[in-house]
Amino acid sequence: VLSSAGMDVKNTSAQTIASFGASAKLFGGANNTADFAEVNGDGLTIVANSETASIMNGGGTAIMGGTATASLNSSGLTLISGGQTGSLVSANGVAIYGASDKNERLDVNADGLTLIANNITGSSFTATTSSIFGSSDKHERVEIVGTGMNVYQNNAQVANFGATTTIGNT
Repeated sequence: VLSSAGMDVKNTSAQTIASFGASAKLFGGANNTADFAEVNGDGLTIVANSETASIMNGGGTAIMGGTATASLNSSGLTLISGGQTGSLVSANGVAIYGASDKNERLDVNADGLTLIANNITGSSFTATTSSIFGSSDKHERVEIVGTGMNVYQNNAQVANFGATTTIGNT
């Protein structure tokens, strides 16, 4: 059916299956306005069961399903579930969050990998040093370095395992 507003494509039962005007809209079935894909000057929107399921436009892409969203834009890839950011992948690295306050996370970036609990670094791994911390001030720790393994207590080295092994103060 052609009109001044555009054109509707109908099936043999006169039910609209597509509409072309200011946008192009393809319906999920005859007269099914709950499920459709629409393309307009802003981009592409996909609606399923009357809920926006995907948006693709100049700002990026968002794919929604239930309470989860995957968003891809110039900031990177963000995974959100239940309104909380669960993961962020960007040109700077990756952050995987374990709680809504983001105080529990795994960070991977150019420096290495860091495990954080309650906003306190628990372990850190770089190209030259692997550290496992036993206290929030990082004074109790085990470090694996190029020359072996070092053990620290109260920020003082108390053991070294390498070409020579030293335990305690010497």
